[in-house]
Amino acid sequence: MADNLADTGVRMSEHGRAMEEEGKQAATETRSAVSDVKMRFKHMAGKCSDQAKMYAQQGYRYAADQSKHAKESTEGFIRENPWYALGIAVGVGVLLGLAIRSRGRGGSD
Repeated sequence: MADNLADTGVRMSEHGRAMEEEGKQAATETRSAVSDVKMRFKHMAGKCSDQAKMYAQQGYRYAADQSKHAKESTEGFIRENPWYALGIAVGVGVLLGLAIRSRGRGGSD
């Protein structure tokens, strides 16, 4: 009986060591998998960041082009129709003046 208990103890000890090794191996594999996921995430985040930057640059260039075009169109219109442009400016000034004046009085005339 003592031999059986000794054999059982030895087998349990060997089994415990094997489980410990398997646990260490699983931990190593888990660390490796987490490291791999971390690298993939950084790569994907970098790609998304680069793409967002590219879209922002495209949007900026588009807005700059559109504003340049609007400026050139407005300047051309003013050069071709100076009196008409002056009339529009005076009209807008009068309307703004009336709006400011009516606001200063509380909205009632």
